[in-house]
Amino acid sequence: MSLYTKKGDNGRTSLATGERINKDDRKAQLIGAIDELNVVIGITRAHLVDIPHSYEINQLLFNIQQILFTLGSNIAGANLPFPESLVENLEKMIDYYEQKLPPLHNFIIPGGSKAAAFCHLARTQCRSAERHMVALHHVNKLNPTQLKFINRLSDALFVLARKINLLEGYADQIWLHQG
Repeated sequence: MSLYTKKGDNGRTSLATGERINKDDRKAQLIGAIDELNVVIGITRAHLVDIPHSYEINQLLFNIQQILFTLGSNIAGANLPFPESLVENLEKMIDYYEQKLPPLHNFIIPGGSKAAAFCHLARTQCRSAERHMVALHHVNKLNPTQLKFINRLSDALFVLARKINLLEGYADQIWLHQG
């Protein structure tokens, strides 16, 4: 089987249901944004390889990538389980790592190590995917658990970026208001 099908040459793509939609359709844009997020998380994981004590975070991010494939598949018309426990697990993970980080009283500037910087990039990509999801939700009601998950995921990525920086010896860079 060839990787290319030539079916998308006219600007249309197929969903899991077999329905054909334009590549600039809200669903296609959301699926693309989720895919971009998944890629940035993969880049983050690639930069974690040499960081001592990062195996747990690497595994968490891998599990998130698996969930993102499920999410994208569901947006494309699959009907895969997406239980509330996915949101609850993110919340537990956020709480766990927040307890291990210095308290935050200011906005921070994204950056630090390469892995943390990519994790911050993943967070912003997650917010972009969330905006696409909300836009689609306005015209085509989505599973509320999926909306909660993508919202909570950006918080989780923020906490993980801070934890990665801590592992690598980088302090949070506080925003100093210039004005």
